[in-house]
Amino acid sequence: MSPTSYRTAPPRDKGTHIISFRLRSVKQLVAANIMKSNFCTRTGAVYDAAMTTSRPPLRALLVVFALSVFAPGAAAAQAAAPQASPPPPRQEGTAQLAFVGTTGNSSTATLSAGGDHTFRPDRWILRNRALFVRSEASDTVTAESFLYLFRADRELTKRVSAFGSFGFLRDKPAGVSSHQDVNGGIAFKVIDLTAVQWTVDAGLGYMNENRLAGDDVHSATDSFGSIFTAKLTDTTDLTDELRFLQTFDDASDWRLGHVVSLTVKMSEIFSLKVSSQIRFANLPPPGFKKTDTTTAVALVAGFKKQ
Repeated sequence: MSPTSYRTAPPRDKGTHIISFRLRSVKQLVAANIMKSNFCTRTGAVYDAAMTTSRPPLRALLVVFALSVFAPGAAAAQAAAPQASPPPPRQEGTAQLAFVGTTGNSSTATLSAGGDHTFRPDRWILRNRALFVRSEASDTVTAESFLYLFRADRELTKRVSAFGSFGFLRDKPAGVSSHQDVNGGIAFKVIDLTAVQWTVDAGLGYMNENRLAGDDVHSATDSFGSIFTAKLTDTTDLTDELRFLQTFDDASDWRLGHVVSLTVKMSEIFSLKVSSQIRFANLPPPGFKKTDTTTAVALVAGFKKQ
């Protein structure tokens, strides 16, 4: 075969060569992008799966951290919350005694004795109180009085109760041979806390008073009262009791009694009690003063029984 018989490819045109090169470049670029896209898709799926797998442990760690931070504070707050006060004893009572005597240039003797008892059956409070005071100077009785009080309270609600009371007083140095009064009404607890309690009441009743001078008094009455107690410390208690009584027959014939006492506990049984009592009668028997005061320091023995 002669050399002339070989067919040689016709020479390519320069523009056609450039177009062919650009087409190959475009195909390679597209293929590279497709591979990159597939790789990113697979990588993202793997990342999502890894994150999905790791979320539960992360949440658990967050819960544990929150409990470790906030649980101790909540427990401390619960521990610091005030505890409910224990119920009062079913029965409790006190007995007190005080004596003062002098001899020599003056001969005096003063005796004070008293006691109280409180009984709490279901929804009831029954109180009894008695106090006797006698004072002599040079064999002459200068003061002698006897006081007895009874009161029954029936709880209606947490703060409201109905009450009935009876009082007796003999105080000859004040011109009263005997005094009896009966009252009934409603009491309301203004403050009812563990350390502080305040109760007020109002009622209607009847009074019978026999006097050593002047006319006796027999009349219907209205009364108002207040009793405030505060626990100053674990061993110290303060009591303030106020009573007001007025007759219907004469509005100017009214009486006021006020007792303030401070009791300091010395042991489980014995306490020291300091009290001041004022009795005021706006219309006393003729020839007698309106005001009588009694100050006493007494040794008190108490008991409580559930």
